Amino acid sequence: MIGVSVLSVIALMVGAFSVIFALLDPLVSDFVQSDSGNDPPSTQVAAQLAETPPTTDAGEAPAPTATVPPAAEPTATVPPATPPPADAFAPDYEVTSSARINFRQGPGVRNAVVTTLAPGTPVQSLGGSELTQDPANDRLAATGRWLEFKLEDGQEGWIRDVDVAPLAG
Repeated sequence: MIGVSVLSVIALMVGAFSVIFALLDPLVSDFVQSDSGNDPPSTQVAAQLAETPPTTDAGEAPAPTATVPPAAEPTATVPPATPPPADAFAPDYEVTSSARINFRQGPGVRNAVVTTLAPGTPVQSLGGSELTQDPANDRLAATGRWLEFKLEDGQEGWIRDVDVAPLAG
């Protein structure tokens, strides 16, 4: 009889945890990465293994059949200095949150996550600013804003105004 009671309590606890997790997921989605769009490490390792040349039964790599002709001796030339392109990355803000944050496709937590950003990540403002349309889910005051930024790799997205600050200097 005690065994049945213990199993009932365990089943009740698992069910309660599942319900609580489902209710809290929208509230913590900006702090917990759901889908970054990046390949998992196992996929990256598989890609590296696929690029490795096959080995023979003796464990040695097959000998290359083509030879590369010797390169001509390089001449010392200094290229002229060119100014950076007009669209070069010029960070003017940084992530100030104490945890990783989601960089979203649009303003609001209901938009897809482009990637996650670590504290201190530099970002460049694109000037876009939108008042939150869903303060409860965005965890912002009614006057909270979403700001549009560009990352160093060129990706563009939105961050809550409470998670960034202008760079000093």
